[in-house]
Amino acid sequence: MIEEYRSIIDRIDKEILELLNKRASLVIEIGKEKLKDNKPFIDIVREEIHLRELLSSNSGPLAEDSIKNIFREIISASRMLEGTLKVAFLGPEGTFTHLAALKRFGRETFYIPARSIADVFSLVDKGEVTLGVVPIENSTEGVVNYTLDMFMVSSLNITGEIIIPISHNLIAREDVKEIKRIYSHPQAFGQCKEYLEKNFPNADLIEAVSTAKAVEIASRDNESAAIGSEIAAEKFGLRVILFKIEDDPNNRTRFLIIGKSDKGRRSGKDKTMVMFSTAHKPGSLYNALRCFAEHNINLTMIQSRPSREALWEFVFFAEFQGHREDEDVKRALESLSEVVWSYRIIGSYPEDELV
Repeated sequence: MIEEYRSIIDRIDKEILELLNKRASLVIEIGKEKLKDNKPFIDIVREEIHLRELLSSNSGPLAEDSIKNIFREIISASRMLEGTLKVAFLGPEGTFTHLAALKRFGRETFYIPARSIADVFSLVDKGEVTLGVVPIENSTEGVVNYTLDMFMVSSLNITGEIIIPISHNLIAREDVKEIKRIYSHPQAFGQCKEYLEKNFPNADLIEAVSTAKAVEIASRDNESAAIGSEIAAEKFGLRVILFKIEDDPNNRTRFLIIGKSDKGRRSGKDKTMVMFSTAHKPGSLYNALRCFAEHNINLTMIQSRPSREALWEFVFFAEFQGHREDEDVKRALESLSEVVWSYRIIGSYPEDELV
């Protein structure tokens, strides 16, 4: 009976292969048309809409996450037939930003690790890559302020978001006997605070520019460990001493996809982020936020950052559900323009599903 089932599977696999190549041939033709019309070969909104439609048609037994992963790779491989997509991310390889980029764009993409968030913005701005991926918010530690600060000095826009579960692991060399030092990124230390206080109260916690860099440092020190991802442990030949040491099992981090385009169309489930400054007087922020409440706009984030133009003045970032082309959003932004000094729409983009 097993052999009979396997024979059917083999036949189905050949049919899938034939269909994949038919799909690839059509992608090549689409690529030619895009080249004629000088259109970008990646359409993030189109990909998100297509995936949502596929998931709504899924009757199982494959889980939604499995369907997403399969079709992300199919789309990634097909996209390579149109051209090479270059994506910068906060590196080095093995960081959670790298994992987020892989989740969204698949393995058939040319990835460029950047040393800092500013470098990711710079690579996109110079046109050396098409898109960049940067962290924006963690469910435990909150907003990554440096990413917001970059929007104050950059004209780049948000074209998408990626949400991934964050699982931290304690990683060390095979010959480690006593852990005197633990390396990691400050955000990782914050997300594993209770575990570290309970299990390593006397260890020195040493900050690194990324979790992957922390693992690299630990690979050269047999009296240390690092907090990082499994992929980083594999890359540097270390072992995972303990999996999932994060304090919150529902730990999530959100990343932004940044690019030059500001023409993102509706996907049917979108977010928009704006940046604005107000007069330095009582009621100014209240008047600005009231614009959203009066038009029934749901804010998903509100954050202030010190202005770079005047002492003790602030720039506010507001993210909300809806697209800039939605009528209620248009009315809210028109109202906002009347009560603030200045504002900029940083982007309207598809909302990622919580996992």
